[in-house]
Amino acid sequence: SKRLIGSNALNNLSSSELDLVDATIHAVVWGYPAQETYRLRKLNTGLQAPINKLFKPNYSANWLNKNSTPAPDASVLYVTGWLDLNGVNSEKDLWVPANPDKKYFVWAILDSYINTVGSIGPRTQTTDAINNGAYYLIAGPSSSYYTGQEWEATVGPAGNQTTMPIIKVDTDFAWMTARFGTDTLSASTLEATRNFINGSQNEDGSGFQLGTLTDFNSSGEVAYAAPIKSTKEDEATRELYGRVPELARTFFEQLGQSVLDNPIPALRTPATQVNRPIPNTAIWLGDQNHVLQTAGSDDFIAESDYQPPAALTNTMQSDLNDRFAHIGFNLSTGYAMPTDWTDREKFLFQETYTFAQKLLQTATEDDTSGRADTNYWDIVNFDIGVYPNKWKNWIVRTGAAIEGGAANIPNDAVYPTTHKDHQGNSLTSRYNYRITLPALTDSAGKTVYGPVAKDTGFWSYTIYQPNPGNAYQPFLIENSINNRFYSPIDHSATLTADGWLKTIKPKNWNNTTAIGTALYTSSDITITGLKPSTTYYVSEAKEQGDSTLLIKVSDRYKPDLNWIGHNGTRGVPIGGKGNPGASLQLSGRGNSQRFGWINPVAQLGSAQLDRLEKNANNDIVLELRSHQPRRRVSNWLPTPNSGYADAAHSFQVMGRYYWPAWVDHPSWSSSRSILAQAGQNPSSSLYIPPAIERTSLHRIALWEYLDQAGQNVLANQTGGISVDP
Repeated sequence: SKRLIGSNALNNLSSSELDLVDATIHAVVWGYPAQETYRLRKLNTGLQAPINKLFKPNYSANWLNKNSTPAPDASVLYVTGWLDLNGVNSEKDLWVPANPDKKYFVWAILDSYINTVGSIGPRTQTTDAINNGAYYLIAGPSSSYYTGQEWEATVGPAGNQTTMPIIKVDTDFAWMTARFGTDTLSASTLEATRNFINGSQNEDGSGFQLGTLTDFNSSGEVAYAAPIKSTKEDEATRELYGRVPELARTFFEQLGQSVLDNPIPALRTPATQVNRPIPNTAIWLGDQNHVLQTAGSDDFIAESDYQPPAALTNTMQSDLNDRFAHIGFNLSTGYAMPTDWTDREKFLFQETYTFAQKLLQTATEDDTSGRADTNYWDIVNFDIGVYPNKWKNWIVRTGAAIEGGAANIPNDAVYPTTHKDHQGNSLTSRYNYRITLPALTDSAGKTVYGPVAKDTGFWSYTIYQPNPGNAYQPFLIENSINNRFYSPIDHSATLTADGWLKTIKPKNWNNTTAIGTALYTSSDITITGLKPSTTYYVSEAKEQGDSTLLIKVSDRYKPDLNWIGHNGTRGVPIGGKGNPGASLQLSGRGNSQRFGWINPVAQLGSAQLDRLEKNANNDIVLELRSHQPRRRVSNWLPTPNSGYADAAHSFQVMGRYYWPAWVDHPSWSSSRSILAQAGQNPSSSLYIPPAIERTSLHRIALWEYLDQAGQNVLANQTGGISVDP
């Protein structure tokens, strides 16, 4: 508020105007997650799967994503869905298939305030559920299964009943977001993971399936449903809900509708809490919100009692409504802009909202880097995924919404993030960097390179580029297509009489982001107009049946650029928005050209362990740079390319550790974990991700780009050079 008061536009604020400023800033902080879930619900159900259906895309996240998934993870396949749990017979049944190989996945169910209320996967499932599959009943506040004290239900037709755990969602709408660990740079592994997710109509009990309890009570099963794989083209929906609103009024109208759709959950009192004890077999297991107030308060709840994470005490709700009344927002009645506002007040409302968004952006950027003693990684391993209801935690909750939308609870995954190197300098592709991952030992005595169990969890590191235009949730970078190590030449195309390249449609084809999809040619050219070992972009595409694809290509692609900074400069390429050059005119009718679809390398991790190069110490050295190194190409994580505005060279790194485990290293005195450990000294028990070391200024690091003859000439002229690129 002091920064606002000191600005040229907002001088000499009266007492009532200060109340307006205060209300706007705090309402944005409190309400950002609820507005985001409303916006994403409208976006995803409009473009992907309708309400109460699952979206199971074939493709993994890459640089062409249109950001319907916040901070997309390029090391997983996603399944998403939105549930309407309001009203009579609104309960849903989820079938999770048998998984005897213990493929790692985490199926998170969140309320509309981004609290995780269910976490299904091999970490939390029983042995029987893993080996044979299991049903889960999902109930909202209007269901008797929600209000009852039981956490299991026996349902189904007489003579064919099934007992299943109950997941109690504290809001009328629920957000499901599942992550399946896989090697997104391997076509065969991707196909196996897709088969696990989708199942087959001819194989009973296969695939993840969603149905209603009403249907289950009739049939005793959840019926197979053909997977919804493709995103719809609906630019109006994308424009309305695909980004954080620029207008304050739009933001608060969406927030107001969100709280009307999802009333604040009722707080459990000492008199009623017996109906909601925490069961020992709760499938979300730990790190939940158990207490809202301190002892001695009228609203005190014992730590052993379950509380809906988004619940508010009467006092808290009243205080918030009093504060927010200055702008027309109420937690029970939604939002209505005051009809008696002057032009000055409307102006102040908009300016304060804009300031609040910039404030959140700055705070989020500051929070993505830790301190020197954490190698400048920000490690959030408590009060995340489920957020106790206090201002401190609301700020954390909003930060999570801004940075990635739906954070898993730490038991399932921890996401250290940074935009600084080992000396505290901002990361920029004007420099080259490396991350050295030492060989560690897990609890089973097996070699790992991150704080996860070798045969169950997985780890990865992802490069992102700042994205000030869409909730500050960053883009996977365009330059990721330039590491072609993981892109085999395994396709061929025949030139048709009317100038199309006819080929087999790849399994991970995304028709909504077809334009701009990158491929590269083999060294032998059979079609005139193409060059050997050259990257091209799809400029036109049309599908022919289920398995045939017709494309035309261009030798260039120009992405749209986002606004950056405060000077109106455009710089950051926007994922999924851009234009290829003119389609090339090719000749050689009937000729067959070998090529490969490029797998963008936005992340590297344990899924690529068999191809990541190790050094003499058995360490893995990841190379972070904008141009390909001469060595360790398999370990190359491309950073933003050159040619754009200065700020577009900035990037951040996110580590992901799924199913964290204790690990050891010979240089350590004791085992370490990425999870916070109560009562232990963090300096000795906390796993700190390796530092991102800056190695050289990119523009003068020429040695590694010279061939052997050039290196010999330069070495002779300088009296000998020894360089380890």
